[in-house]
Amino acid sequence: MARPRNPQRDKAKANFIKSGGKMTTKENATAVGVPAKVVKVNGKKVGQMDQVHVPNPISNELRQLQAEVKRLRKKLDQLDRLEAGHNSEKHDCD
Repeated sequence: MARPRNPQRDKAKANFIKSGGKMTTKENATAVGVPAKVVKVNGKKVGQMDQVHVPNPISNELRQLQAEVKRLRKKLDQLDRLEAGHNSEKHDCD
């Protein structure tokens, strides 16, 4: 026995027609509330793919930027101390 027709199919068809055929399948799926998922990569069927625990490129970039800021602040502190020492030597000579 066939399963009953999903009412979201009718919504999806109406959205597609309304868009004049310009709406992508992914956009249409999102619009009707069906979560999109990867089924093929480079034409090959994908097995069980963990789409939750993947590297976050934005988070990785932020970590790198934070490390760079920390390094630059340390360098700036060193330069400030060096300059302060240099200025105090000038005043000692006066």
